[in-house]
Amino acid sequence: MDIDDSSYGVGLTQSLNRDIVTQFLVGHQNMDFTGASTTQFSGPILSANASWVLDEITRIAFNIRRQPYQSYYLDNNFYLNRNISLNLTRQAGATMYWTVGAGVEVNVYSDTIVAADNPTIFCADDGSGGTVCPSNGVRRRDRGWNAQAGLGFMIGPASRAVIGYNYSVRSSNVLQVFPGGFADPFDYTVSRILFRIEAGWL
Repeated sequence: MDIDDSSYGVGLTQSLNRDIVTQFLVGHQNMDFTGASTTQFSGPILSANASWVLDEITRIAFNIRRQPYQSYYLDNNFYLNRNISLNLTRQAGATMYWTVGAGVEVNVYSDTIVAADNPTIFCADDGSGGTVCPSNGVRRRDRGWNAQAGLGFMIGPASRAVIGYNYSVRSSNVLQVFPGGFADPFDYTVSRILFRIEAGWL
């Protein structure tokens, strides 16, 4: 599969006052696919974020995005992602900070499912000699949300360590065949503990 991707847009960075900075990008994107399905993407894209300094040690960041991405799911060329997130960061002393945040997102895929192309995945015996394919003609839609918290602290003049926790939930409207019947293969919950070391020099 080959992709011819083109986009154009305009952006604006605006300081509303000493404490609030916003960035905004709006444009239009075309994604033309060859060697795949005939569905192409042509539509608006959007990226915006705002940073609000509440006081000398507290900052809130808000982000919103509308963007297509290439898909590797069956015969779908792309999916359109919509995402909103909010994060709060607060300094805790001279060498530490903590952060919390949450976000939601929706992915809408380009083409509907043709169950006859993959009957062993999407169809099962209905018990009367026929078959049932609940996802036939359905366009896949994923929905999810996540929440995270973290603590960072200096471990050297140009390095710091970060430990955090992330919890995310995702599901879709697709039903596939499993030994116990039909189920959503993209329905999952993830719980992670993260640890990383960051270093940099000027």
